[in-house]
Amino acid sequence: MEKRQAKRIIEAALFTAPGAIAVKELAHIINVNVAETRVFVNELIHEYQAKDTSLEIRDEPEGVRMGVKEEYE
Repeated sequence: MEKRQAKRIIEAALFTAPGAIAVKELAHIINVNVAETRVFVNELIHEYQAKDTSLEIRDEPEGVRMGVKEEYE
């Protein structure tokens, strides 16, 4: 799967999920190994940090979550 497409699918999954999603589950969704999925997730985290937006992607103990930045909650 193309990297850009994989990251878009991960982003959509995080946006629609009611809670955190394990990296292993994200890897299954995009049909890519866990290590490569972790790289995509880390890239998305940094991309959201660089954006001027109220949203963020967080890596939490229970998985990866998209949410509103603390200052906007």
